[in-house]
Amino acid sequence: MSVRLCSYFCIKELKTDKMKKVLVIAIAAALTLSSCVSKQKYVELEEVQNATSDKLSNTKMELAAATAAKNAQSAEVAALRAQYSELMSQVGDLTRMSATSAWKKHWRVSMRRM
Repeated sequence: MSVRLCSYFCIKELKTDKMKKVLVIAIAAALTLSSCVSKQKYVELEEVQNATSDKLSNTKMELAAATAAKNAQSAEVAALRAQYSELMSQVGDLTRMSATSAWKKHWRVSMRRM
């Protein structure tokens, strides 16, 4: 009886191993032979990806152009501020000169009256 049980389990074990191998091979074949996405859907997604990539490239170029324009405007603003400071300094000098000149003129007129 023990021999029969041993041979029964050994044969059943062999059959189970063979079944497992067959099952694994069948699953592997099914996965490799079938695709997850249809060819049409794949082509559509590939076109969308290419369009998105082109749009990204264009956006990067626009960003570079906008950054260059911003830097140019920043340099222009800095130059204009420097020019403004220089002009304000000249106005202050002219104001002082005018005040001094007016004072001297007033002093001369006062001295002539005396």
